[in-house]
Amino acid sequence: MDKLWQREFPSEYAAPSDELEARGFKDESWHNDICPHFRRGELEVWSDHPNQETRELSTTRRFTLISITEEEREFRDNFETLIETDNLDELLNKIDALDDWNKDNVKERLENAIGYLNDQCAEEKMFSAEWETLGDAMNILIDAVDSLKG
Repeated sequence: MDKLWQREFPSEYAAPSDELEARGFKDESWHNDICPHFRRGELEVWSDHPNQETRELSTTRRFTLISITEEEREFRDNFETLIETDNLDELLNKIDALDDWNKDNVKERLENAIGYLNDQCAEEKMFSAEWETLGDAMNILIDAVDSLKG
């Protein structure tokens, strides 16, 4: 079955849909856009034509990764360009680095929450009926941190 970008654009665009979909991006290509694009949350990847002379703007790079909110998406302004490159590996490495940073950020927040909960228990600020629920919550947080370590 054809990919959405293949129905909207000529096959010579050769958009890296498999690599992007493996990272959670959804194909949102539309024939009125200048090239195929993929979205995951506030991240968008635009995959222009491999031949620079064939691109709408010959000065642009093949791949552009942007961060854009829903409001910015509506008006297509004020978005942040995270990388522009002609190299697919550079694009994928940037996406992977952002994913790793997000995992580390979540891991740090979870570890801080566990520390806070431990302090609360140590200071016996909780009623005994709440300790069991608190212990369950701590175990969930610990499991979440452990899953991010792998």
